[in-house]
Amino acid sequence: MERHLRSLSVLSVVGAGVVLATFLPWVRSGSRPRSSYDLLGLLDRLGLAGDGPVAAVVRWWPVVPLLVTAAVVLAWWGRPGWALVCAAVVAVYVGGVAMVLIVSASRSGVALGLGVWVAVVAGAVLPVAAARVRLTAASGRGR
Repeated sequence: MERHLRSLSVLSVVGAGVVLATFLPWVRSGSRPRSSYDLLGLLDRLGLAGDGPVAAVVRWWPVVPLLVTAAVVLAWWGRPGWALVCAAVVAVYVGGVAMVLIVSASRSGVALGLGVWVAVVAGAVLPVAAARVRLTAASGRGR
């Protein structure tokens, strides 16, 4: 039981890290740092998102904190399988956006902020933490 509570706590902290990462600076535009919300909103306002998959990514980005919250709450409510599904979706979504930005920035010389790196790390750790919750929940039921 103690291992399971520790796993739940780790998942909660990592989830908070993912949400925090979305608000941290992702790029520097002039003298102003821009969060992921600023950056994706700018893409939308400039019409660079288009109507395809990029537009969907931009439009649905504010759902990331909700998905993280769902993963954490589902884990605490004893639904570790669903928590793992939500965590995996967050990892693919946040990690994908961050990696596209990292590759694009390396080609264009744009200065990346701390937020994009925190997002990559926390986004990758989130499903691992959720899987750990699922394992500890399953091992607790076997006793």
